Amino acid sequence: MRLLLIIIILSTAFVLNIQTSEINTLAIPFDGKYGQLEIGGRYVGAEFHNSFPLPSRISFFYPVANSIDLSSDYWYRGFESHPYSLLLSIDGITEAIGTQPWEYEWTPFHAVFKRDEQQYGSTLEYRFADDLPVMIVRIKFVNNTAESKEFQVFTGLSMSLRTSHTFAFKDRGELLNADTSAIVIGYPDRDTDSTAVFFANAGNVPVKWTGYGIGTTHDDGVLVHQPRAMFDYTRVLAPDEEMEIIQIIGSSGIDEWEEIVGNALRRWEESVEAYENRVLEYALDPVFNFDHEKHMHTFRWSRALLETNRHHIDGAYVPMPCPAEYNFYFTHDMLLTNLGTVMFDVDRVREDLLFLYSITGEDAVLPHAYYWKDSGYVTEFAGSDNWNHLWFIILLNSYLLHSDDEEIVSLLYPIAVKSLQLILENYRDGLMYASQPDWWDIGNIYGARAYLTILTIRAVDSFASLAVRIGADETTAAAYLEKSAGMKKELIDKFWDGEAGYLFNMLDEENIDRHYYAGSILAAAFSIPDQGKKHILLETVRRELLDEHLGVRNVMPADFHELIDVYNFRGMEAGGPYQYINGGVWPQGNAWYALGLLAAGLPDEAESVVRRYMTIHGIMDSPRGQPSFFEYRNADRESVRYGEIDKPTFLWAGGWYLHVMYRLAGVQDNVWNIAFHPDIPAMFGDVDYSIWNKGALINVNISGDGKYFSRIGYDGDVSNSAVLTRDVGNLTLERGVPAEPYLSDANCIVRDVRFDQEEAALRITVGGVNRQISKISVVSPMPLLEATIEDGNILEQVVTGDNGIYRIELTIGFEKSDSILKFQFYL
Repeated sequence: MRLLLIIIILSTAFVLNIQTSEINTLAIPFDGKYGQLEIGGRYVGAEFHNSFPLPSRISFFYPVANSIDLSSDYWYRGFESHPYSLLLSIDGITEAIGTQPWEYEWTPFHAVFKRDEQQYGSTLEYRFADDLPVMIVRIKFVNNTAESKEFQVFTGLSMSLRTSHTFAFKDRGELLNADTSAIVIGYPDRDTDSTAVFFANAGNVPVKWTGYGIGTTHDDGVLVHQPRAMFDYTRVLAPDEEMEIIQIIGSSGIDEWEEIVGNALRRWEESVEAYENRVLEYALDPVFNFDHEKHMHTFRWSRALLETNRHHIDGAYVPMPCPAEYNFYFTHDMLLTNLGTVMFDVDRVREDLLFLYSITGEDAVLPHAYYWKDSGYVTEFAGSDNWNHLWFIILLNSYLLHSDDEEIVSLLYPIAVKSLQLILENYRDGLMYASQPDWWDIGNIYGARAYLTILTIRAVDSFASLAVRIGADETTAAAYLEKSAGMKKELIDKFWDGEAGYLFNMLDEENIDRHYYAGSILAAAFSIPDQGKKHILLETVRRELLDEHLGVRNVMPADFHELIDVYNFRGMEAGGPYQYINGGVWPQGNAWYALGLLAAGLPDEAESVVRRYMTIHGIMDSPRGQPSFFEYRNADRESVRYGEIDKPTFLWAGGWYLHVMYRLAGVQDNVWNIAFHPDIPAMFGDVDYSIWNKGALINVNISGDGKYFSRIGYDGDVSNSAVLTRDVGNLTLERGVPAEPYLSDANCIVRDVRFDQEEAALRITVGGVNRQISKISVVSPMPLLEATIEDGNILEQVVTGDNGIYRIELTIGFEKSDSILKFQFYL
């Protein structure tokens, strides 16, 4: 049997060189009796339930996504799975540690549990490494009595594995090493990718080790069955004296365990320091600033998630939904998260898009998921009704606007073309059809769907925008824009129920589905209905879907457990009443509601939704709240679990928060340009942030108050456009009474905006494709004399006044790729 070198035995006095104040900027305490948390790093993640200080699941991402998990059902994992154990014996009296809720403090990358008893105080701390596939567990006990006591501590770890994806139980392996330094078990099975699991000591050396489930010696080594490793530490502690145990849990390939375990025992401290410094540097980067600590805390927490939920797979580091519960790659999580990330980190988005490209086949069909299964990496591809096609096109266009990276977009453009072709196989008479209700991935009854139609409208417009910008076929782009316009009309004509004030789906070809689905809120967020219907829809959301304590329910009524045969669900996969999809609260519903309120000109209400239902502190202040994000929340008011959180370190909860915050801070929702609006919540005050525009990171400062911009400055020079028309380093936007006319918005390419003071004329050069219909909005302190266009037609002109300020809205039709608009004002 191979033994680890004695030089691995290290001192117990380790002090990480990480600024405690920086961690405290993110860390938040919780002393409730319920708490589900997940923490982790690139290579390992841990899941905890019921505020217990011992993990219920340990997930590995290297070499592949195996895990230690003793549960038979996810929903009972907190009760069934206890792979890590801790016993304490004081003067011969033994008790199990960690079987009751403890108070804790945590960030997405570490947790510290604490508890004080009459005889002892105890601390359990979990940390993760930057370049080592390990989790560090630090255990401390202090003698609280007035006399010396013998403390004997037993730590145990079940070392059986669950395989990636198929979750097969592996409890027969080979003992590779067993001594007081480390116990290492190898699983040479193909579906584990020949993984070794190790349980090692980096601090005080135990007096002995015990290995349960170890069999007899054979020619090919010592075999194990349901192995459980235990270490015994014994020490006499004087009053107030402390003992510390440092353990390392990790996995590696069987052929590299000696090198990795040896490196982990020697270098764990510097690797933990590197990881936490990297996360903190990213989280605390001042890319967004305004004077509201609770918002800023959640902003930093969200950015921390982008680092901590970036895990290893097949030699790459990619965004995954959770630190422990889902340890494989889904395209959906990357797409939704990067809708926020693209505002401030196009390099990260580029890396994610290139990974997606690397797992795409020659047929250019968009991948849906990527994971290790049985004997190799497997790619699942998105079918024709998969809405990832649409989010991909939307993100790709947003990436182009922010990065100006035509090379990468051209590389990915064939995937966008294929995605649009596939999704439009479900286009019927101006609407989109699907088998699943709303945005769900369960159910099987084919009918027209509002969510899919709304998202397709947005994706089609986005596709036309990116096609025009990279010089693709303009005829195709024009045809798609016509299709989008038709779909907008059909969406309202066929889905809008005036009495209910909502967009209802069709259950099948003949029957209306009268459930209020959250996906319909996207129509307001994307400004598809007119302002009147938009306000009515949002009022319906408030009346039918909003739980005032938790946020927007996913659907109402919550009766899908009674409709299993109608929707062809597989048993109770939708969840019980007000649980999971069946009436539970999901983060995107809150985000869409806030975006809808903002689009309706209600920024203060939008901010309130975000602060109450999407910030860490807002969630904590709600029923059964804890300081965390969530995938979904239990919305059953009659249940003792009302408000309970599931998957508390959920990646795209943070992504949506970042996206909405930039929108609230003035970034316009426009598929053609990066533009800015003055509808900023009053409590925001002045804001400063960075945002990518045309491949450069620019600084934005918005100050003052009011419904309009009084002055727009591009690097100190006066501009007459809230739509960015060129590269700029510093953009200043002062709110108040406009001094001159300015371009407020345009859903076409804007090439140039110039105002001639002597002539009192605003000239706007715009770009599009032949037959494109676009809207142009101008704000002016001077009344309009005349609006004209070269190489196009003005189809509609609407002028409204408000205390001497005029808003001029033109609907134009292009005849060529470029047109010049002239707004002549009275002198």
